[in-house]
Amino acid sequence: MDAAEISGDIEPTGTSESERDVTEEIRTLARKEGAGEVGFTNLDRRYVYASKQSWVKYPNAVCLALEQDYEQTQKISSIEAEHAHFGTYEKLGVLGLKVVDTIRTLGYHAQMHSPSDESMIFIPMFVKAGLGQLGANGQLLSPHFGSRCRLAIVTTDAPVTYDKPVDYGIHKFCQKCQVCIRRCPARALVKEKVWWRGVHKNKVSYNRCRPVMAKYAGCGVCMKVFVPYSDME
Repeated sequence: MDAAEISGDIEPTGTSESERDVTEEIRTLARKEGAGEVGFTNLDRRYVYASKQSWVKYPNAVCLALEQDYEQTQKISSIEAEHAHFGTYEKLGVLGLKVVDTIRTLGYHAQMHSPSDESMIFIPMFVKAGLGQLGANGQLLSPHFGSRCRLAIVTTDAPVTYDKPVDYGIHKFCQKCQVCIRRCPARALVKEKVWWRGVHKNKVSYNRCRPVMAKYAGCGVCMKVFVPYSDME
């Protein structure tokens, strides 16, 4: 946490090479270090919280995702499942800081962001980077490992090429499947989409969701019942 907190203030250790595009170098490094998904997009400041606008420094977003263990996820709700949850974030934190260090060696600034710093909403930028789509359960649904995505972002001033959104057919599938909606113990998920802050989506009622999570040491039934998109075919 301390290293991530100050990461944006540390100067580059290398020298940049005339605005050379370093997208694939960063992607290759992140993959080598174990990232399940890597994508690039612009940092959309509409999704940065007001209290963190001055702290979040750089214009480009490197989106990093790791897959949470399937077997442990199937034990939701339990302490073991929570260990999988937080353990995946620990690995993702180490991975993100390695990406930050690599970007500095290329001559650019970089800053680590995880859910712990409460700086921004991640999912819209992961969608823009083509790494999945917003599911009916309010989570990013990946075509490779479903809802078991743990997310982090590295922002940077390094020149990168942005990826593009991909329609994987997940929205259409969600409207037919509805398993997460039927299984939600809090009845926090809704069948019909609504317009909410400019987005047409299945709105999650967090007033219903959070009390159940607090009572049962975490919930995540909506994560548990979803299957990877690759298994749908």
